[in-house]
Amino acid sequence: MQTLYLSIDVEANGECPGLHSMLSIGMAGYLRDKTLQFQYEANLLPIQDAGTTSSTMKFWDENKEAYEYVSTNQRAPQDVMMELSKKIKELRKMYKIVVIGWPINYDWQWIHYYFHRFTGSNPLGFSARCISSYAWAVMKNESPVNKQHILEFIDPTTAHTHKALDDAKDQGMIFLNLMNHNLSVQKQRESLWNKFTKLFRS
Repeated sequence: MQTLYLSIDVEANGECPGLHSMLSIGMAGYLRDKTLQFQYEANLLPIQDAGTTSSTMKFWDENKEAYEYVSTNQRAPQDVMMELSKKIKELRKMYKIVVIGWPINYDWQWIHYYFHRFTGSNPLGFSARCISSYAWAVMKNESPVNKQHILEFIDPTTAHTHKALDDAKDQGMIFLNLMNHNLSVQKQRESLWNKFTKLFRS
């Protein structure tokens, strides 16, 4: 069973699920060779009894085009999460799913809450991986990295637009570029070590 790296991204009108609302959800599922096997995007109606935060709405005021995008074709949260749950369960029959995001602690909390509130369970399970933490380790920084530190791994075919699916694709490609770089370095080290041991034994 192949591994599907499922990059997730959400847009919201606040900072805390339940108190505020998720406005859009995007998912992009890649194989290691960067083949896009799955994509999903939906805009959601705000939860009726939830509010917003001024800092988040200020961000949206500065990104009006993206806000207009996530505010169109909005659907009931229960319909979206039920539909997405079915799609993920079908994916699980074909792939081993590894959920990734940048930063995962933000996006995961929304998806986890919405799945449980509107479907009763999270088909993705209980774990996900943080791309920014992985980048921190690959770059061997003494402090966390941001995207300015990893410009060489940003893919020119994707863009960060604050539209959920675009951002999921952008971050998924960053992860794959980081991972493939990391694995190639490891293979080079193993090759050099094998050559060294052969010389030593001879």
